[in-house]
Parts: sequence; C-alpha cells; structure tokens
Amino acid sequence: MPHFSNTADANPLIWLDTLCCPANDGWGKQKAIEKIRLVYRNAKHVLVLEAGLMAYDAESQDVSEQITRVFTSSWMRRLWTLQEGALAQSLYFQFSDRAVSLADLGNSIMKESKRSMRHRVILMDFLKEFLGVASFFSSYNNTPPTLSLLDDSLKHRGVSVLTDEPLCIGTLMSLDLAAILAVAPKENRMQKFWDLIAAKQGGIPSQIIFFEEQRLKASGYGWAPQSFLEMERGIHDLHSRMVRWNDPRLAPITPKGLRVRYPGYVITGIDDYRDLRPRNPLPGFQRISESYSKWPHSFPQAPSICQIV
Repeated sequence: MPHFSNTADANPLIWLDTLCCPANDGWGKQKAIEKIRLVYRNAKHVLVLEAGLMAYDAESQDVSEQITRVFTSSWMRRLWTLQEGALAQSLYFQFSDRAVSLADLGNSIMKESKRSMRHRVILMDFLKEFLGVASFFSSYNNTPPTLSLLDDSLKHRGVSVLTDEPLCIGTLMSLDLAAILAVAPKENRMQKFWDLIAAKQGGIPSQIIFFEEQRLKASGYGWAPQSFLEMERGIHDLHSRMVRWNDPRLAPITPKGLRVRYPGYVITGIDDYRDLRPRNPLPGFQRISESYSKWPHSFPQAPSICQIV
C-alpha cells in the first residue's frame, strides 16, 4: 500500500510497505515498525492497491457495488491493513480506471439512500464497516478506543505471522510499540500487550475470566486470551462478548494472576443428617457427594475475591 507524504505535489515522496520496511529482523525493521504509525498518520493520501478491486473499473459500477467490493476485498481480511485505514487522513481504493476515496463513497451512498431503499440498506452496512476502521483515531471521537471496539474490528481479519498481532493492535490502541518489540521471545508479546492495556485503562474487564478462547501459558496469565483473532471460536457470539468487554469492574494484574471481585456465598456442609444412618455409606471413597443442601429463604451477599492464574 503506497503512502504519499505531505510534501509539495511536484516532488511527492512515496512509502511502499513491502519495499520501505525491512523484511529481516534487526535494528532497521524494529525502527521502521516503531515509526510506522507516524508514516500512516502524516501521509497526505493512502492508496490501496488490491488485485480484486483493480480487476474492475469504477465507472461502470453503482456506488453500492463499489462499496460491496471494497468491504469484501482481501484488504478487509488482513490485520496490518486495518491500522493503515484507521490512521489515514485520506484513504483511496484503486480500481482499474481510477482511484475512489472512502469519503466520496460515503457521500454518494448517503445521497442515494435518501431516494432508494436498496441504497439505504447498503448505507447501514457501510456505516458499520466505516466506523470499525475510523473510530480508533477519528477527530470526532473524543473517547479512547475500547477493547470492545478492537474485538469487533478484528473479527474477520488475520495475520501471516502470529507474533505480528500484538504490534498491530498495539498501534490501534496507542500503546508503546518499542516496549512490545523489545520482548523476547516474540511469543511473549501478547503478555506485554495485556500489561500495557491494564496500565493504560486501570485494569482489565473482570468478565474476561469467562471467555472460552485459548489462554496464555505464562504463569499468572492463564486468564488472558492468546489472540483476538480467535474470538469467533468461543461459544458466545459477538454481542455477548461486547457486553463482557464493557464490564465496568476493572481487575488489576498481580504477580499471581488477575484479581477479580464478585459477590458470593459461603456454603457450609451438613454435619448431622439426623436420620441415624452412617455418615459414610461408601467406605473407601475419599469424597462423599451431598444429596441435598439446606438453604435459608434469603441469601445475604458477601464480597468474594477470586484470583485467576
């Protein structure tokens, strides 16, 4: 994806990721990734070159078809491209005959939706996808991006190298990329991501302990999902996870794990059944299951602290 620097049009500077960012690990690649946020942010234009889009001309397509092709393109399936689109001041998509800006697509579909039900349906899809890209750094959004927004924006994206995920989402969440890049081995980068998120937001939403996805293997991080890109594999849908991400109870990370606080009850065993039967009818069994428990009609709540490791 080319990025045109904000210089005089007579002598434009062009950044092409595959050429300007070193492919091999080392000081050059690390510095390029650390500064790549500035490249996207300061570029005058960002142009998407995607083979599927460039196979069709824009002139013969209705705006609804152009939007559909853009938001079903391979550009929408890669994680690296999300930060490019989110940071861009001016985003264009190259078709075979001309480049079309995302802003122009939005203005056109807004205009057409006022007189066509077909375009009105596409408008809702456009707005959802647009907000998933633009909400991270947009000037109209005064609140910092949330884990809920990040989760929703990543649900159909992926990376070729798994250890690149913390770098991409670190950029989107405005975290310290140098701190993430400094982690060795690379497989521990996600652990650093959770540390930085907790420090920035004052903790981690407590309901993360109920997620079903694979967790980190590091000691004290058994509560932390290994990836945002595997969230669809859980039994809960996106709407359910959105509620969990928005849990106002923030839990701190401690050396022993995530410290969450929930209300609970203290249940005591029944010592005397008063039926004159033996206390252990199954000699040799170490644990006896209770057939029933007596509960009062009202349950006084008591705070309970749970350490998740």
